[in-house]
Amino acid sequence: MTRDTARFGLLPLVCPRDKKPFPQVTDSSLTCTAGHRYPIVRGIPVFLIGEASETHGVCGTSQKRAHEQNDFGEDDCRPSANEPVHPAVQRMVSAAGGSLYKNLVGNLRGYPIPEIRLPAATGERLLDIGYNWGRWTIAAARKGYRVTGMDPDLGAVLAARRVAEQLGVTAEFVVGDARYLPFPENSYDKVFSYSVLQHLSKTNVEMALREIAYVLAKNGEASIQMPNRLGLRSGYQQLRRIGKSRGIFHVRYWTRGS
Repeated sequence: MTRDTARFGLLPLVCPRDKKPFPQVTDSSLTCTAGHRYPIVRGIPVFLIGEASETHGVCGTSQKRAHEQNDFGEDDCRPSANEPVHPAVQRMVSAAGGSLYKNLVGNLRGYPIPEIRLPAATGERLLDIGYNWGRWTIAAARKGYRVTGMDPDLGAVLAARRVAEQLGVTAEFVVGDARYLPFPENSYDKVFSYSVLQHLSKTNVEMALREIAYVLAKNGEASIQMPNRLGLRSGYQQLRRIGKSRGIFHVRYWTRGS
Protein backbone atom coordinates (compact mmCIF):
# COMPACT_ATOMS: atom_id res chain seq x y z
CA MET A 1 0.00 0.00 0.00
CA THR A 2 1.43 3.39 -1.01
CA ARG A 3 0.51 6.66 0.68
CA ASP A 4 0.11 9.86 -1.30
CA THR A 5 2.12 12.01 1.09
CA ALA A 6 4.70 11.55 3.81
CA ARG A 7 2.39 12.60 6.64
CA PHE A 8 1.58 10.72 9.81
CA GLY A 9 -1.46 12.42 11.25
CA LEU A 10 -0.69 16.11 10.77
CA LEU A 11 3.05 15.51 10.85
CA PRO A 12 5.06 16.48 7.73
CA LEU A 13 8.31 14.59 7.32
CA VAL A 14 11.52 15.06 5.32
CA CYS A 15 14.73 13.10 4.97
CA PRO A 16 16.95 13.79 8.02
CA ARG A 17 20.07 13.59 5.85
CA ASP A 18 19.22 16.17 3.19
CA LYS A 19 15.70 17.52 3.98
CA LYS A 20 14.33 16.11 0.73
CA PRO A 21 10.66 14.98 0.56
CA PHE A 22 9.38 11.42 0.56
CA PRO A 23 7.56 10.67 -2.71
CA GLN A 24 7.72 6.93 -1.99
CA VAL A 25 5.90 5.98 1.21
CA THR A 26 4.52 2.51 1.96
CA ASP A 27 3.30 0.87 5.15
CA SER A 28 6.83 -0.44 5.78
CA SER A 29 9.19 2.32 4.61
CA LEU A 30 9.80 5.85 3.35
CA THR A 31 12.21 6.65 0.52
CA CYS A 32 13.30 10.21 -0.27
CA THR A 33 14.07 11.64 -3.71
CA ALA A 34 17.77 10.94 -3.16
CA GLY A 35 17.07 7.25 -2.46
CA HIS A 36 17.55 7.25 1.32
CA ARG A 37 15.21 4.66 2.83
CA TYR A 38 13.86 4.48 6.37
CA PRO A 39 11.78 1.68 7.94
CA ILE A 40 8.34 2.14 9.48
CA VAL A 41 7.60 -0.02 12.52
CA ARG A 42 3.91 -0.42 13.33
CA GLY A 43 3.19 3.03 11.99
CA ILE A 44 6.24 4.70 13.60
CA PRO A 45 8.95 5.95 11.21
CA VAL A 46 12.54 5.21 12.28
CA PHE A 47 14.94 7.93 11.13
CA LEU A 48 18.23 6.73 12.63
CA ILE A 49 21.24 7.05 10.33
CA GLY A 50 23.52 4.03 10.20
CA GLU A 51 26.70 5.92 9.32
CA ALA A 52 26.25 8.53 12.07
CA SER A 53 28.22 8.15 15.29
CA GLU A 54 26.09 6.84 18.14
CA THR A 55 25.11 9.18 20.97
CA HIS A 56 23.46 6.39 22.98
CA GLY A 57 23.80 2.62 23.02
CA VAL A 58 20.14 2.20 22.03
CA CYS A 59 20.75 3.69 18.56
CA GLY A 60 22.26 0.55 17.07
CA THR A 61 19.75 -1.69 18.85
CA SER A 62 16.83 0.36 17.55
CA GLN A 63 18.14 0.24 13.99
CA LYS A 64 18.61 -3.53 14.17
CA ARG A 65 15.13 -4.12 15.56
CA ALA A 66 13.55 -1.81 12.97
CA HIS A 67 15.23 -3.53 10.02
CA GLU A 68 14.45 -7.02 11.34
CA GLN A 69 10.82 -6.01 12.00
CA ASN A 70 10.33 -8.29 15.00
CA ASP A 71 10.34 -8.42 18.81
CA PHE A 72 8.07 -5.45 19.57
CA GLY A 73 6.66 -6.52 22.91
CA GLU A 74 6.42 -2.91 24.11
CA ASP A 75 3.70 -2.30 21.54
CA ASP A 76 1.77 -5.47 22.40
CA CYS A 77 1.48 -4.65 26.11
CA ARG A 78 -1.93 -3.49 27.34
CA PRO A 79 -1.88 -2.24 30.96
CA SER A 80 -4.84 -3.47 33.01
CA ALA A 81 -6.70 -2.51 36.19
CA ASN A 82 -4.45 -4.86 38.17
CA GLU A 83 -1.28 -3.65 36.42
CA PRO A 84 -2.07 -0.03 35.49
CA VAL A 85 1.47 1.02 34.54
CA HIS A 86 3.22 -0.20 31.41
CA PRO A 87 6.07 -2.58 32.42
CA ALA A 88 8.55 -0.64 30.28
CA VAL A 89 7.80 2.48 32.33
CA GLN A 90 8.21 0.48 35.54
CA ARG A 91 11.74 -0.34 34.35
CA MET A 92 12.65 3.04 32.86
CA VAL A 93 11.22 5.46 35.41
CA SER A 94 14.51 5.97 37.25
CA ALA A 95 16.64 6.21 34.11
CA ALA A 96 14.31 8.87 32.71
CA GLY A 97 13.48 10.73 35.92
CA GLY A 98 16.73 10.48 37.88
CA SER A 99 17.80 9.06 41.23
CA LEU A 100 14.75 10.48 43.05
CA TYR A 101 12.66 7.87 41.21
CA LYS A 102 14.95 4.97 42.07
CA ASN A 103 12.69 3.56 44.79
CA LEU A 104 9.71 3.62 42.42
CA VAL A 105 11.20 1.15 39.95
CA GLY A 106 8.70 -1.71 39.75
CA ASN A 107 6.40 -0.03 42.29
CA LEU A 108 4.48 2.55 40.26
CA ARG A 109 0.68 2.55 40.54
CA GLY A 110 0.27 5.53 38.23
CA TYR A 111 2.28 7.59 35.75
CA PRO A 112 4.38 10.44 37.24
CA ILE A 113 3.50 13.13 34.69
CA PRO A 114 5.20 16.43 35.67
CA GLU A 115 3.93 19.96 35.18
CA ILE A 116 5.63 21.38 32.11
CA ARG A 117 6.71 24.99 32.54
CA LEU A 118 5.18 26.31 29.35
CA PRO A 119 2.15 28.53 28.84
CA ALA A 120 -1.16 26.95 27.89
CA ALA A 121 -1.55 26.54 24.12
CA THR A 122 -4.33 26.37 21.56
CA GLY A 123 -2.83 23.94 19.08
CA GLU A 124 0.68 25.30 18.64
CA ARG A 125 3.11 22.64 17.40
CA LEU A 126 5.73 21.40 19.88
CA LEU A 127 8.63 19.00 19.33
CA ASP A 128 9.75 17.07 22.42
CA ILE A 129 13.29 15.74 21.89
CA GLY A 130 14.36 12.70 23.92
CA TYR A 131 11.13 12.03 25.79
CA ASN A 132 11.81 8.35 26.64
CA TRP A 133 8.47 6.91 27.87
CA GLY A 134 6.63 10.13 27.06
CA ARG A 135 6.13 12.05 30.31
CA TRP A 136 6.90 15.51 28.84
CA THR A 137 5.08 14.74 25.60
CA ILE A 138 1.95 13.90 27.58
CA ALA A 139 2.36 16.95 29.83
CA ALA A 140 2.62 19.25 26.80
CA ALA A 141 -0.35 17.65 25.02
CA ARG A 142 -2.48 18.16 28.13
CA LYS A 143 -1.60 21.84 28.00
CA GLY A 144 -3.00 22.22 24.51
CA TYR A 145 0.03 21.65 22.25
CA ARG A 146 0.06 19.43 19.17
CA VAL A 147 3.08 17.39 20.16
CA THR A 148 5.60 15.27 18.31
CA GLY A 149 7.71 13.10 20.59
CA MET A 150 11.09 11.95 19.23
CA ASP A 151 13.55 9.55 20.85
CA PRO A 152 16.27 7.18 19.52
CA ASP A 153 14.96 4.25 21.60
CA LEU A 154 12.42 2.33 19.51
CA GLY A 155 11.24 0.32 22.52
CA ALA A 156 10.62 3.48 24.56
CA VAL A 157 8.73 5.07 21.65
CA LEU A 158 6.46 2.04 21.28
CA ALA A 159 5.78 2.11 25.03
CA ALA A 160 5.16 5.86 25.00
CA ARG A 161 2.53 5.50 22.30
CA ARG A 162 0.71 2.89 24.39
CA VAL A 163 0.89 5.09 27.48
CA ALA A 164 -0.53 8.06 25.55
CA GLU A 165 -3.38 5.89 24.27
CA GLN A 166 -4.05 4.58 27.77
CA LEU A 167 -4.26 8.14 29.14
CA GLY A 168 -6.38 9.42 26.26
CA VAL A 169 -3.67 11.76 24.98
CA THR A 170 -3.16 12.49 21.28
CA ALA A 171 0.45 12.85 20.11
CA GLU A 172 2.71 11.86 17.22
CA PHE A 173 5.78 9.68 17.65
CA VAL A 174 8.96 9.11 15.66
CA VAL A 175 12.32 7.48 16.30
CA GLY A 176 15.14 9.86 15.50
CA ASP A 177 18.38 11.63 16.32
CA ALA A 178 18.47 15.24 17.57
CA ARG A 179 21.39 15.92 15.21
CA TYR A 180 19.35 14.93 12.15
CA LEU A 181 15.76 16.07 12.54
CA PRO A 182 13.28 14.67 9.98
CA PHE A 183 11.09 17.79 9.86
CA PRO A 184 10.78 20.70 7.42
CA GLU A 185 12.04 24.21 8.02
CA ASN A 186 9.86 26.39 10.30
CA SER A 187 7.59 23.48 11.24
CA TYR A 188 7.41 23.90 15.05
CA ASP A 189 6.39 26.77 17.31
CA LYS A 190 8.30 25.33 20.26
CA VAL A 191 11.02 22.78 20.84
CA PHE A 192 11.38 21.24 24.30
CA SER A 193 14.12 18.97 25.62
CA TYR A 194 14.70 18.06 29.25
CA SER A 195 17.80 16.27 30.54
CA VAL A 196 18.81 15.01 27.09
CA LEU A 197 21.29 17.25 25.27
CA GLN A 198 23.36 17.36 28.48
CA HIS A 199 24.51 13.84 27.58
CA LEU A 200 25.96 14.84 24.21
CA SER A 201 29.41 16.14 23.35
CA LYS A 202 29.79 19.83 22.55
CA THR A 203 30.10 19.05 18.84
CA ASN A 204 26.90 17.00 18.89
CA VAL A 205 25.07 19.66 20.88
CA GLU A 206 26.04 22.25 18.27
CA MET A 207 24.68 19.97 15.54
CA ALA A 208 21.43 19.50 17.46
CA LEU A 209 21.02 23.23 18.07
CA ARG A 210 21.44 23.97 14.36
CA GLU A 211 18.72 21.45 13.58
CA ILE A 212 16.45 22.92 16.25
CA ALA A 213 16.94 26.41 14.81
CA TYR A 214 16.05 25.02 11.36
CA VAL A 215 12.73 23.47 12.39
CA LEU A 216 11.63 26.37 14.61
CA ALA A 217 9.13 28.79 13.11
CA LYS A 218 9.88 32.49 13.01
CA ASN A 219 9.63 33.79 16.58
CA GLY A 220 9.58 30.19 17.81
CA GLU A 221 11.11 29.25 21.15
CA ALA A 222 13.32 26.42 22.38
CA SER A 223 13.35 25.31 26.03
CA ILE A 224 16.38 23.11 26.71
CA GLN A 225 17.52 22.00 30.16
CA MET A 226 21.27 21.73 30.74
CA PRO A 227 23.15 21.25 34.07
CA ASN A 228 25.09 24.27 35.34
CA ARG A 229 28.72 23.35 35.92
CA LEU A 230 28.93 25.94 38.69
CA GLY A 231 25.77 24.85 40.54
CA LEU A 232 26.03 23.29 43.99
CA ARG A 233 24.37 20.01 43.09
CA SER A 234 26.33 19.83 39.84
CA GLY A 235 29.55 20.32 41.78
CA TYR A 236 28.59 17.51 44.14
CA GLN A 237 27.82 15.18 41.23
CA GLN A 238 31.10 16.00 39.51
CA LEU A 239 33.05 15.22 42.68
CA ARG A 240 31.27 11.87 42.99
CA ARG A 241 32.33 10.93 39.46
CA ILE A 242 36.06 11.56 39.91
CA GLY A 243 37.95 8.40 38.99
CA LYS A 244 34.86 6.56 37.73
CA SER A 245 34.53 5.27 34.20
CA ARG A 246 32.00 6.97 31.94
CA GLY A 247 29.90 5.51 29.19
CA ILE A 248 28.96 7.18 25.93
CA PHE A 249 25.78 8.64 27.46
CA HIS A 250 27.11 10.47 30.52
CA VAL A 251 26.23 13.94 31.80
CA ARG A 252 28.36 16.84 30.61
CA TYR A 253 28.25 20.04 32.67
CA TRP A 254 27.98 23.46 31.10
CA THR A 255 28.60 27.12 31.85
CA ARG A 256 26.58 29.99 30.43
CA GLY A 257 29.30 30.81 27.92
CA SER A 258 30.03 27.23 26.77
